[in-house]
Amino acid sequence: MTIALSANTPRVSYTVSQGATQTSFAVPFVFFTGSTDLNVFVDGTERTFDASTSNTSLYTVSGGSGSTGTVTTSVTGATGGSTVVITRDIPLSRTTDFPSSGAFEISKLNTELDTLITMISDSQDENSRAVRLLDNDSTATLTLPLKADRAGKILGFNSSSGNAEAVNHITTAAVTVSTLSTGASATASVSQSGNTATFALGIPTGPAGATGATGATGATGATGSQGPTGPQGATGPQGATGAAGADGADGADGGDLSTDSSPQLGGDLDVVTHSIVSTSNRNIALTPNGSGVVRIDGSSGVDISQGAISIKNGGSQSYIRLYCESSNAHYVQLQAPAHADFSGNITVTLPNTTGTVALTTDIADEATALAIALG
Repeated sequence: MTIALSANTPRVSYTVSQGATQTSFAVPFVFFTGSTDLNVFVDGTERTFDASTSNTSLYTVSGGSGSTGTVTTSVTGATGGSTVVITRDIPLSRTTDFPSSGAFEISKLNTELDTLITMISDSQDENSRAVRLLDNDSTATLTLPLKADRAGKILGFNSSSGNAEAVNHITTAAVTVSTLSTGASATASVSQSGNTATFALGIPTGPAGATGATGATGATGATGSQGPTGPQGATGPQGATGAAGADGADGADGGDLSTDSSPQLGGDLDVVTHSIVSTSNRNIALTPNGSGVVRIDGSSGVDISQGAISIKNGGSQSYIRLYCESSNAHYVQLQAPAHADFSGNITVTLPNTTGTVALTTDIADEATALAIALG
């Protein structure tokens, strides 16, 4: 059997429109064994041969045996449509071993010759899709460099010989900018070191702009405040010393208190917007005489004297608040009982060991509470 050129191109491609379903695809080239001679790809994914299955992800074949045929598989066009590619890939083998003498079957000889032709055609199709030199190109080699030399690089071609070579590909970039003098021409260059490309830019300084017109004179400002008094004139000669006067009452010094070893106030001290402060980390001592106390906020305020703090009030129960360490967000408040709950003054003495004060509601039973109370 003679194989026509039209039946010997070992590749055919079909397009299935989006949403459409096609199950039959003609194989216009000669093949022999459907299970081994054909490759079927749908949208780049190879499908597997099965002689009888109805699974839509597999395919079946009819025809062949030295002729064309049909591939049956279900393809529904995906978004944008689907592509079905069928190629021939006949295994390199011989099916007939002819005798060295005597008669042999002509039909088997034809089949072997046809198989050889299709193998050559398959190889030609594969070679035509590979990187190769044109017939009129000068001598060059497209052999890839060794793995160690091409790892992490891209395929390039030598600028003089045109031979294939591994070259670095750009993965990072850097930019340097320099200022040029006024009137100079801008410059730009790029250099590569390994996988980094560095761009160098030279930017001229722009000329100075024209001086703008002088603005209008502003209005005369307001008259400034009076300047300081001039220096005092020279002191005249001292007059004769007068007679000593009688001792008067101790008047206000009116000057720097540091010159008075025992200053006294003639009235209330009003600090206005100021504070009473010390310097050099010194303490501020408030020391009343005798039985006097330090009193804060009047007679119904806080009295402090020799180890005792009395917190009085103007009509509500006195209390102390102890705040937490996080921005004073929470506090524990110790508060006196109401007046109606008193039967006399009481004293609470803290234990002399480290521990936690427990509420009566935290104690398991009354016996335990009584034992704790009695010590």
